[in-house]
Amino acid sequence: MVTYYNILGVEEKATTAEIKKAYRNLAKKYHPDINPSETAADTFRLVEVAHSCLSKSESRLAYDRLLLFKRTNYSNPTVEQKFYNDVNRSRRNGEQKAERRSRMSYQQYRREEILTESLWALILNSAITLMIGSIFARIIYFQALEWYGPNVKEWGTHTGMYGLSISFFFILIATSYIYEPLVKHLFVGKPKRTTDLSLRKSY
Repeated sequence: MVTYYNILGVEEKATTAEIKKAYRNLAKKYHPDINPSETAADTFRLVEVAHSCLSKSESRLAYDRLLLFKRTNYSNPTVEQKFYNDVNRSRRNGEQKAERRSRMSYQQYRREEILTESLWALILNSAITLMIGSIFARIIYFQALEWYGPNVKEWGTHTGMYGLSISFFFILIATSYIYEPLVKHLFVGKPKRTTDLSLRKSY
């Protein structure tokens, strides 16, 4: 039985860092923009799916338990279904990423990976959140001045201020959700390739 560990070429006790390193090496080797082989796209897809499952502790634990069940012939349908759902969710996410990333140039793929799955992603996300938060904080401040006057100490007596404050926090939360689409649009750009991945096989 071919496992996700076999696909990435790592041991089942491999660390997260080892899994990420193996994934990056294989992604570079089989990305369709670099590798013209007819099977490169399918291999790239399998690498993305394997990494999507093994890079997250929850889905990796679920996958390891499923492997254990298969090797020991232990059966617990309720538990197995829960683990299967976790792994299947990661598999679908990996397939979606693979389909999109296979149509990117390799440079686009690397930019997306760096800006969404590295320390730079956290830094940029925080910077964008602070920038948008400061803009809306100023807007809310001047709106409060117009509505309630310059005496800041009295603002707490107006129920409308609670609505403005709640709106501000919702704006900050929404900013974290628009980060990835913003990065893909501004820093990565639209995929330029027309390669279509075959999703014939699941592990």
